[in-house]
Parts: sequence; C-alpha cells; structure tokens
Amino acid sequence: MPLPSIHDLLFNLGLYEKINIEDAEPQDLVNFRYEKFQLDHYCTGCKRDTIFERKGGSDSASVGYLRSISKNDGSFRLHLSCNRDDNHEYFFHFVVDDMNLVKIGQYPSIADISLPQVRKYLKLMGDTEAGELTKAIGLNSHGIGIGAFVYLRRVFENLLYEHYEIAKKAGDNIDDFEALRVDEKIGALKDYLPASMVENKVTYSILSVGIHELDEDTCKDYFPVVLASIIQILEEDLQAKQKREQAAKLKKELNDIHSKIKGAQKS
Repeated sequence: MPLPSIHDLLFNLGLYEKINIEDAEPQDLVNFRYEKFQLDHYCTGCKRDTIFERKGGSDSASVGYLRSISKNDGSFRLHLSCNRDDNHEYFFHFVVDDMNLVKIGQYPSIADISLPQVRKYLKLMGDTEAGELTKAIGLNSHGIGIGAFVYLRRVFENLLYEHYEIAKKAGDNIDDFEALRVDEKIGALKDYLPASMVENKVTYSILSVGIHELDEDTCKDYFPVVLASIIQILEEDLQAKQKREQAAKLKKELNDIHSKIKGAQKS
C-alpha cells in the first residue's frame, strides 16, 4: 500500500491519525523520514504561497537499513524552511508505533495554515457564518470529520438563505419556500445563486449523508473536496461584490467628470 504523499502527511493528516506502514514502499518511508525535499504551500509569515524546503540526506546508508529504522518504534521531527525567508519555519513531529505512523504535533497548526485560504471571504460573511467556517476547518485539523461536516452544512444553508433574502428584496417571492427540499430551493433560486452552487448542489447531499451515515475517517477524506466547493461559492460571491463596487466607483467617477465639464461650460 503506497504511503500518502509528503504534502498530505504534513498538511492534511490530522493529529493522532494513524497510517499503517507495514506494507508501505521502503523508499517512500526513507524519502519521508530522511531525505530532503521541496513542496509548495502557503507561508503564514510571507502570507502567500511559497516553496518550503526540508534539508536532509541519507546517501551513505542502505535502503534496507533505513527501512528497518523507518519501521521501528520511535519518534522523529521534520523541519521545513521557507525559501523566501529562513525565519519562517514549519515543524512536524511524528511517531512510529506498532507499524503505524502518527503525527503527534506540528507548528503552525493545520488550522493556522488552512485558514488563510478562506480569510479573504470572512468579511463577506456574517459573524455567525464566518465562525462556523473557521470551526469546520479547526475541527477537521484535529481529526474530527463529522463535526466539521456539521459546520460546513450550516455554512451552505446560510449562504442559500442569504441569496433567498436577495431574491425577496428583488420582489421575487417563492411560494412555500420553507417547505421545499434543499435541492428544490436551489432550483427556485438559480437566478440569484452563484453558478457553482447550482451546478454542485450535491455538496449539500454529501454533507448530510456524511453527518448521518458516514464515519469519521470517510468525512475527513471528503472534507477537502466539500470545503473546496464552499470556497468556490464564496469566491463567486466575492467577485460579484467586487464587480458591483467597481461599477459603482466607475459610475461615480464618470458622473464627477461630467459635472465638472458641465460646470466649466456654464462658466
């Protein structure tokens, strides 16, 4: 069984989540535990995506010897440095216990690393909705999959009702809206919703099934995809808001120029 990618082990694996390594490829274990590597990720110091590097080396040792070490009980640490600024560092602590690889610590936390991807949307959201989104990310970072799904579903529902209020203000009253199923509500609001919310309405179904029928591990596996769906909805809302603001600004600037010209002509 192949070992998850280094990126997933560092940034997606929750604390105390076990990965069985009994059948893992020896070279994958060697590469992860001992070798140097580079990967792209968000830097909390630079506040932008960058390249992180882990320095290491094991050229002088045999793969067989390293394989036995990699699978022995014990702990090891990984230290990554940002290529833009060596002072920006990430630390990870793993333990091998009874043929299981377990992450027992890291800094910054998964939540701290993950939250920047949604931070720009938080001002777009109400306090309650923003809090629920951050709680979902925080719970998932601590290996709680079902609870994270609960909060993501609330975010989805809140976004749906925000656009329902927009429809009502536009005078578009929908009969028996509260009695409709969520997929029917989405269909009724399709002219007011972000396209991704309409196209990917199965997101709500996945979240609901996850809460009631799936186990923690399955919810954790699906979390990145359903979070990406929520982020896509928020991105469309943000772009629409920015477009409205730019249009209003341009209109004001044009009207100001027009007023100045008319004033100069009169004088």
